[in-house]
Parts: sequence; structure tokens; C-alpha cells
Amino acid sequence: KAWKYAMICKKNDDYEASLEPLKFLIEKNPEVINYWNEIARAYQKNDQVDMAINSYKKLIDLQPENRDSYFNLALLYKDMDQLSVSRSYWVKASKASPGWDHPTYIEAGLYEQAARSCGFEFEDKCVYQLAADTYRQVVRMGGEHASAAAERVSALQNSIPQKEDYFFRKKQNGDVIK
Repeated sequence: KAWKYAMICKKNDDYEASLEPLKFLIEKNPEVINYWNEIARAYQKNDQVDMAINSYKKLIDLQPENRDSYFNLALLYKDMDQLSVSRSYWVKASKASPGWDHPTYIEAGLYEQAARSCGFEFEDKCVYQLAADTYRQVVRMGGEHASAAAERVSALQNSIPQKEDYFFRKKQNGDVIK
């Protein structure tokens, strides 16, 4: 009955009301994946970010191979502007599902977002280069985001470092730039 009530609440977009039966169900059966999925979504919809994060982490403990939990955690951290933490979960989502190009595409977007929030100095251009290289990786994967990634590579061509930038900084091809 609790599950049915929680699903009715969800159907009516009353995520706050769905929390009580879901907590009850988890207390009775803490290993049921569906309960954790639903409560994580309910917390997320109610803007209870910390609780949503804890729920997704519990899902990862229960199912470490499930890419969706990593993906949802990465989205939460991205929305909180914790880009490096978000990136680490995109990488984990990619490892959980190697042929899936969506996390890599979003990761490239994180680099682009980070560069945009800075200036347009050489180091910032290097971050744009990292974004373009990551988009190229998505193109090579050939998934559903390949064409959008190719468009982003073209759009970033004027933002990446040019030969002159490297020359004036006495950088050679293959030099590591931190």
C-alpha cells in the first residue's frame, strides 16, 4: 500500500507527500533499488539536494555498475557549480557504460562552461582546447551526440590557442600546460 501511495503522489507531482511512504519502505527493505531510485528523485524534485546526493550514493553502493546513479549525481553537482566533483561522476558514468557518449559530451560542456567563466587569456584558451578535444572524443565514439559535438568543435575553433599563442610563450608541440 505504501508503494502504491508513493506512486500516486509521484503521478500527481506531490513529491513531498511521496517521501513518507518511501522512507517507510526503505526502513522495512533497505536493499530495494526501486525505493532508493524514487526517494532520490523525490528529494531532487523537492530541492533537498543533500538528501538526494545521499540517496544516489546509496544507489551506487547497491549497484556500482549502474550508470544512471553516477549521471544523476553529476547533474546535481553541476547544478551546484561544483564542476570538478561533477566531472568525476561523469567519468564514472562513462566507465560504467563505455560506449555511452552522453557523459563525455556533458564533460566537454563543463570544460567549456569553466572557460567561459574566466577570461580569454592563454590558459583559458587551453581549457577551450580541452573542451574541443573532449568533443572530438565524442565524435569518435559515434553515438547520438556525435553531430552536436562536431558542431561544438567548429564553434570553438576561434577560442582555442593558435600557433602564435604557443610561439609567444615558447611552447612546443607536445609540451604539457597545467
